[in-house]
Amino acid sequence: MAELKTIFESDQKLFLLIKTAIERETSSQEMYKEALTYCSDPILHDVLERLYKDEIRHEKKLLKIYKDLRHAYKPDGKPLSRNQE
Repeated sequence: MAELKTIFESDQKLFLLIKTAIERETSSQEMYKEALTYCSDPILHDVLERLYKDEIRHEKKLLKIYKDLRHAYKPDGKPLSRNQE
């Protein structure tokens, strides 16, 4: 039972880390989007736009990981199934 508790606590920490990463990706998107409004250099504009799009892509990947991990649990937070030996 302690092993299941350890796994569960580990997954909880993972949820929080992924959530934090998503928030940071969103924050970075906002930063690059704002920077684009001040940028007049076409080359720098392209770089900032690429960085902005990268952050969107990262956020989507993280959201998928979060969603997949979330589907491994019941609404009460208990794991749906775990291989217990």
